[in-house]
Amino acid sequence: MQSAIVVKKIKLNQLSYLIKRESENNTIIVFSQEENRMNTNNGYSICSVYDLWNYKGENIIATDIDSCRIILKNPSVKKFFFYVWDLEWLRLNDFDYESLYNIYGNEDIVLVARSHRHASAIQNCWNRKSLVVENFNIKEILGEINDPVIRIPY
Repeated sequence: MQSAIVVKKIKLNQLSYLIKRESENNTIIVFSQEENRMNTNNGYSICSVYDLWNYKGENIIATDIDSCRIILKNPSVKKFFFYVWDLEWLRLNDFDYESLYNIYGNEDIVLVARSHRHASAIQNCWNRKSLVVENFNIKEILGEINDPVIRIPY
């Protein structure tokens, strides 16, 4: 299955590790907002976010608020997934509720939380339920598994 993942920057972190792990069973193209300088064999293609305008696939996953804004500007994308990797809005200096609600309240964006705590925070702040998928499992995010295993944190 081919998927596009839009990130702020590819660097050596947990998200990059999980994307690499998922690339073993999926064809993944990562669109990075910032220039990539990693010199490693990631197992997936890395392109500039500007190349997203030429992407014709349907399985697009955003990983941050800015990625969602970029995808929303692309008229060829009707629906996409927002894997809420981080609760960014908690640390914003200028909290613009309307701008953020255009993302978290947008029915064309499928919200996917990385934990039950994130899902609870999303529900409390934005009054919107989200699917819980731990460890960036692409098949669960895209809904190929009918009954995704959702683990309760201990």
